[in-house]
Amino acid sequence: MKLRWKKITLALAIILAGGVARMPFEQRYTASLRAQNLLATPLNLSARDELGQSLFIATLGGFRSAVASVMELRSITPWMRGEWGKVEESYAICTRLQPREEHYWTQRSWMQAYNARDSYLLDSMLTQPNRELYAQQSVENGIRVLKEGTLRIPESWRLWEQLASTLCMPWNQKPDYAAAADAYEKAAARPGVPGIYRRFAVYQLTHIPEREREAWDKLIAFYNNPSDRLPTVEIELVYLFYERKILERHPDVFLPPDLMRLFIRGAVLGPQDQKHREFLIQGVGRRLKPDGISTRAPQISSPHMTPVR
Repeated sequence: MKLRWKKITLALAIILAGGVARMPFEQRYTASLRAQNLLATPLNLSARDELGQSLFIATLGGFRSAVASVMELRSITPWMRGEWGKVEESYAICTRLQPREEHYWTQRSWMQAYNARDSYLLDSMLTQPNRELYAQQSVENGIRVLKEGTLRIPESWRLWEQLASTLCMPWNQKPDYAAAADAYEKAAARPGVPGIYRRFAVYQLTHIPEREREAWDKLIAFYNNPSDRLPTVEIELVYLFYERKILERHPDVFLPPDLMRLFIRGAVLGPQDQKHREFLIQGVGRRLKPDGISTRAPQISSPHMTPVR
């Protein structure tokens, strides 16, 4: 009997030693799987309070996707009531349960940066300064959500594009054009993404005085490429040359001859050239008065409606 217990004790000791020896390797392997997004991060006990016992048990049973869908459905009633804190709580749980699902990140940000913002601007119970304050806080919350989303899904061009557009949209009281340009560049770097985002990145640089020469050179490169010579490229060149007077700071820049001749005093222009010239003047006029765009009437859209920008 004594010998038997010795064998059992020895066997347990061997198993324990083996487990201790394997633990560092298994922890590194698990961490590697999570880093490659092949294994979900486990939920902590605080999630039980947020989800309720039944939904928490469902997540443990492998139904994270289904529970996330339920939480999104739960956001509809508070969305209709304008209870933006509750909407944010629901979508925060969705992104926590499904951090690799870009839909939850884009919708969570949209709810804050657009719907909550517009709702506060429509709230007659608030003073005008408070409306603007809460509206801007909502925009910044939406930006914060997208930044977190790009950390979770860095390969998603949609998240980078939405981050860029939110950073520089006319309804953002504190636009960050440099960050927007960087985000557009990262969106454009993803495989199969349209070249439009390369141009959008350069358009943001025209708002940054110390990077205007960089913007000019890139706009000229677009102008010289027939597939990139779009009306906005021409408008930005004319704006930088005539309104920002870039020639005074960079004497070696020249407006392309086909654009320059449209603005030479006394030049004889045909009907098409006159129409082109008028189009550019109107475009520069809109470029000079961006504040007019920010007077857009507030709008609140459905959480399941595709954003139109």
